[in-house]
Amino acid sequence: MGDFTSKSLRGHGTLGERLRKVREERGEELSSIAESLQIQSKYLDALECGRYLDLPGDVYVTSFLKRYAEHLKVNTKTVLHLYQRERQVYQPQQDKQAREALEKDKRMPRVVLTPRMLRRSVVALILLLILLYLGIEAKRIVSPPVLLITSPAGDIKTTDRAITIVGKTEPEASVSINGEAIIPKSTGEFSEEIQLTEGLNTIIITAKKTHSAEQRVQRNILVEKLPAG
Repeated sequence: MGDFTSKSLRGHGTLGERLRKVREERGEELSSIAESLQIQSKYLDALECGRYLDLPGDVYVTSFLKRYAEHLKVNTKTVLHLYQRERQVYQPQQDKQAREALEKDKRMPRVVLTPRMLRRSVVALILLLILLYLGIEAKRIVSPPVLLITSPAGDIKTTDRAITIVGKTEPEASVSINGEAIIPKSTGEFSEEIQLTEGLNTIIITAKKTHSAEQRVQRNILVEKLPAG
C-alpha cells in the first residue's frame, strides 16, 4: 500500500496564505477539516492568518501542521520549514510580552492576609476545587471519547482487497466500524480486518461511551484494479 503522492507547497505569501489557497482549491471548509482532524478550528484559523501569538506551544503546533499538511496532501517538510522560519519573527514579540507581564507583577501591591481572610480563602478554595472536580467529571462523562486510528494513518490507495484497521480508544468506550460493533481489548486497543471492493471504499470508525457524544473518524481507501497479468 502507498500514500497519495504529496505535492509541494508552491506559490508566494506566508505559510498560512499558501495553506488557505490549497484548502480553497480543494473546496473544503475550515470547520469540517477541524472536526475531521480533531483540532480546534480557532487554531487552524490562527495558522492560516499567521496569528502565531494565538497558538499553543511548538509541540502542539508541529503536530497540528503535520496532520493539516497530510490532509491537504502537501509536503510536510516544507510546511514545517516555513513555520519555523516565520515563527522566529514572532518570538521576540512573545519574549517582550513575557517581560512586560513580569514587570507588571512586580509593580502590583502586596496584600497582607489576616487570619480571617486566610480562613475565608481556604474555604473558598475548597469549594472551588469541589466545583472544578464536579465539572471535570461531568465533562468526562458527556465528552466523546478519544479515538486514534494508527493504521491506516490517512487516506490511501492500494491494490489489496483487505485492510486492517488499527486504533485505540478509551477502555470504557464501544467501537464500531461501518456500523458493525467490534470488541476492543481492555486497554482500548483494537484491530479489525475489513474487506475492500474495487474503487473507493469509505470506512467510518466510531467510538462512544454510555452517556457521551459519538467520536467519528473516516478513512477513504481507493482500491485500484490489478494490472493484467
